[in-house]
Amino acid sequence: MSPEPTAPVALEVLMSLLFLGGLLAWGAAILQGVERHAHMTTQVRRQLAWLAWRPVPPALPLHLLWVLAASIVFSTVLAWVTPGYVEWMQTHRIVGMFVSNLIFWFPPLIVVVLGFRFIRLPVTEAFDLSWRRVPGTFVAAIVAYALLLPPMALVVHAVQWLQAWMGQVSSMQPIFDQLAKVDSVAAWVLMFGMVVVLAPLAEEVVFRGVLLPWLSARFGVTVGVIGSSVLFAGIHLHVPSMLPLFILAIGLSVVFAWTRSLLSCIFLHAVFNAFTLVNFLLSYSPTSG
Repeated sequence: MSPEPTAPVALEVLMSLLFLGGLLAWGAAILQGVERHAHMTTQVRRQLAWLAWRPVPPALPLHLLWVLAASIVFSTVLAWVTPGYVEWMQTHRIVGMFVSNLIFWFPPLIVVVLGFRFIRLPVTEAFDLSWRRVPGTFVAAIVAYALLLPPMALVVHAVQWLQAWMGQVSSMQPIFDQLAKVDSVAAWVLMFGMVVVLAPLAEEVVFRGVLLPWLSARFGVTVGVIGSSVLFAGIHLHVPSMLPLFILAIGLSVVFAWTRSLLSCIFLHAVFNAFTLVNFLLSYSPTSG
């Protein structure tokens, strides 16, 4: 009898340590008392107020919405008029998902770069993407992930309980249905790049880099944070995941305001996706799926 793999155990231990760290941090914050809470709330509000002063090209968000809509229409029309494209996508699931994601996100990223270039502000400067910020923002992302684990775990269990109470079968996001059929290391590497690199980069540029400050400047920081978080959760098109993703988006907004660098959001999003993907990879087996 072969020994059990240690990788899932190591991941479980790491996740448990992060969860425990986040739980202890929340417990310490609660024990600080009302006065300390008021001080922290004031600090958070001051940091969030910075979002409304972020420079965003005035017409960029509307152009982004048009481009995103055009990407959806283009993908739909392409699938409709080209049966061979649909067949190819079904045959090469992971490569097809990667290509469809590139088709969807590449035009909006180009629009963002051109939009900031129009106001003579490089994207690296607008989002503070300098190499010197990498260590600090990565540490901030890990701390934020630990702090987000307890409330997100609570929300996930609440959603699962509600689904069971309503007699509904708990379902995963469609991407995991495709992952369950992957039997190639190359496909896993491609999927990891899409989920851990492409998705965090593109989504953070659009939602935290552009929509969040734009909404905050026009409708107030509260509307900006909630509105961009609702849009972020909704674009994933999976109802059971919307509330946990909304909590994640709130955390990403706070991290962006606190560190004033989009790198922290990209790292936090990448860490969240990576842990989710690796956990699925290590826990899934064909016999259990």
